[in-house]
Amino acid sequence: MGFNTPKTTRAMVWGVHKEVTVRLADYHAHNYFAWVAQYEARKHCGVKILDLTPFFVGTASATAF
Repeated sequence: MGFNTPKTTRAMVWGVHKEVTVRLADYHAHNYFAWVAQYEARKHCGVKILDLTPFFVGTASATAF
């Protein structure tokens, strides 16, 4: 995803500001398998899925599927 998670997290714990960004298309590609599994659970079990993606891209309106 373009950054070293342990190193970045450790720096942030010690107060060093690190900008962590991911392109939305990369985020969707990286999490595709998880979304497919969630949609299957919704289809077969009736679970509700809360999409928090809008909170990460700057628009605070989550959607429940």
